[in-house]
Amino acid sequence: MIPVSARLKCLALMHPDVLFVLIMSLFQTSNRINATDTPVIAFTRKAMSLHPDPVSLAQGVVHWSPPPEALSAVVEAASDPTASQYGPNEGLPHLREALRKKVAEKNGLEGYEICVTHGGNQAFVNLVLSLVDEGDEVVLFRPAYFDHIMTVQMTGGSRNIVYGECDPLTFKPSATWLRKTLLEDPVAISDSAEALLQTEPGTDPLLGCSGSIRGRVKMVAIVNPSNPTGVLLSKQELLEISDICKKANCWLVCDNTYEHFCNFTSLSSLAAIAYVSTTASTAAENDPAPSIQTAPNDYQAAVEAESQGHYCVSGEHVVHVFSFSKAFGMMGWRVGYIAYPDPDGRGGALGGNLLKTQDTICICACQVSQHAALGALTGDGSFVRDRVAGLEENRQLIADALMSTLGPENVFGGYAIFFWAKLPAGCEDDVLAVQWLVKNFGICVVPGSSCACPGFIRVSFANVKGDVMHKAAGRLKQGLSHMAAFGISSSALLT
Repeated sequence: MIPVSARLKCLALMHPDVLFVLIMSLFQTSNRINATDTPVIAFTRKAMSLHPDPVSLAQGVVHWSPPPEALSAVVEAASDPTASQYGPNEGLPHLREALRKKVAEKNGLEGYEICVTHGGNQAFVNLVLSLVDEGDEVVLFRPAYFDHIMTVQMTGGSRNIVYGECDPLTFKPSATWLRKTLLEDPVAISDSAEALLQTEPGTDPLLGCSGSIRGRVKMVAIVNPSNPTGVLLSKQELLEISDICKKANCWLVCDNTYEHFCNFTSLSSLAAIAYVSTTASTAAENDPAPSIQTAPNDYQAAVEAESQGHYCVSGEHVVHVFSFSKAFGMMGWRVGYIAYPDPDGRGGALGGNLLKTQDTICICACQVSQHAALGALTGDGSFVRDRVAGLEENRQLIADALMSTLGPENVFGGYAIFFWAKLPAGCEDDVLAVQWLVKNFGICVVPGSSCACPGFIRVSFANVKGDVMHKAAGRLKQGLSHMAAFGISSSALLT
């Protein structure tokens, strides 16, 4: 018999391509990562190559740079030899002290400890690793932030995600669905749990948190105001969600990355506009226009959320994620932080777990970036207020482009830095729609399928400013008008 090594040598000489495929098949990569979604921003960047002069309203970024105090702190820190050393896992003491004060005074989070991370995304990864076991499930309300989806996929798999329902009129997370799912339906199990039964016979999907009827649900995650929908939750809505999670023995993780983008004043509630529009189309001619007093609960909730601004709910089961990336223009500096309950000041089990994940993933956040974050906090707040207020024109331009072409009843959000819009009938292939918009009109947005909600698009309004935003809004309006009128079939493609 010819030795295996000799046969491989012969195969290498005669069929090198076959040998390469054979060898590569012997070395398998992670099934979890293989099944994880591809980053949608990588897709949009590639899509923009379809046009010679594209404008992106895809990635959730702002058009400004960090405040002067942050940049001055960087210059000072760069000459400090200790900034090149490893720092404390949890973050620089002075920064953590400033953040404890900030979350207590501005967010109402008394008795919360701080862990500084490489951006808000790493904060969420740390929390999933620290709180969720392999068999546990995580509720993400659909449409969900795509990086949250990817985090759960790569740490436990898609079967660990339970997609929560949102109200179809407002796209706010449904507390009714959450209550029924976690507390009122003793026999319901999720699709992912059913899949687990098929792949792991004998596994009981109802084992897990004793207080949760669903059993395996251990974490509920929300983004407020929402990425991707731009919808803002009121204090009462957050308290209701928190109460359900507490009764179900589930962690509630609140991502507050866009906490500063809640005080826009010049655009009326889209929920109200949508309500008026849809009601007027079906009401009798002699019916009066709806008022605040006669509007339904979703309208009232929208008005309430707008009047209150951003709110953080607290509790022993509630953990918060924050970021310096957006309001302070520090996207590339990568500084976020976790605020977790620590009433006795001893860290507890969660603090210990976060220490483990932090040390394993990055040891510590970049010290120079942390100095920049500390510098950013020393200002009087006018830097952020002025720049967020300066987005009003952008917001109006994009709102007009969307509502005038798709109808106000199909446009949602307007907080954070996003609008969420339903594509016209016959154009539900959102990936194709995004490519079509780039190729024919030079404007790029995010397909809703990346957020587990196909048939929609996410549009950012903070990416660019001035003439560039006017050009972007014009392109978006023209593209959506053409799409609504003619569709996006091959025969309708422009050349």
